[in-house]
Amino acid sequence: MSGSEQLQACEDFWETDMGAWFPGQRVVFRGKDLFEYGEHVSWTKLVFYGISGREFDQRELKMLESMMIFGSSFPDPRLWNNRVAALAGTARSTATLAIAAANAVTEAKVFGHRPILKAYDYLAQGVKATEQGECAEEFVFSWMKKERCVPGFGRPVVEVDERVGPLMKVARDLGFDDGLHVKFAFKTEEILSSSRYKLGMNAAALVSALAADMGVGMRNFYMFSWLSFVGGMFPCYVDALQKPQGSFFPLSCNRISYKGQGRRNW
Repeated sequence: MSGSEQLQACEDFWETDMGAWFPGQRVVFRGKDLFEYGEHVSWTKLVFYGISGREFDQRELKMLESMMIFGSSFPDPRLWNNRVAALAGTARSTATLAIAAANAVTEAKVFGHRPILKAYDYLAQGVKATEQGECAEEFVFSWMKKERCVPGFGRPVVEVDERVGPLMKVARDLGFDDGLHVKFAFKTEEILSSSRYKLGMNAAALVSALAADMGVGMRNFYMFSWLSFVGGMFPCYVDALQKPQGSFFPLSCNRISYKGQGRRNW
């Protein structure tokens, strides 16, 4: 079925097993009664269940939440996505618009969601290749030659990623520190740090490895990650709201190197 036939079949009809609202009675959430199920679960567990259909246990939830806390909840308005939230606050926009806009730019090429997904893909392919007998070193340098980088390794500004240590401490405490993807991530770091590239592992590689070892698929991990930056965005927005309007990182005109048309007379 395709084209107009498909559209006609869907007219006023949407089949789903995700849930439904029965006005004045109950809500079904992925097959569960929301008002009964909701008595026993945290909001985080509910959201992760909504995304994946999987009920994570307390140990897994602790690991996933730690990845969100340590990985990206930095309330620093100089960071590119937090800057958008703060700018919205200083312009007196609403919190919804501020956080939505800040999240939109989080899908950046160098930082944020896209590097995380690329790191996940790299590690998944690396583990698969080495399981099939390929040498880890050959895989790493082959990837580097083809892509000109290894996602999740190297970091602008500073070489050391301060998030790796705290994340690994939680992973060790919870027993997630020796999965195949985590081991391959550290193997990659060993290879790259001792090569002429001198690249260390950053948090994108580690959280991707932990998620993959927990059996969280890449698409679900992407949706989990969407929430993670919000922890740092709200403080930046609230802070800007409490400051004078328009005072967030203004630039004086003499800092602008303008080479266009001169001042007009009207």
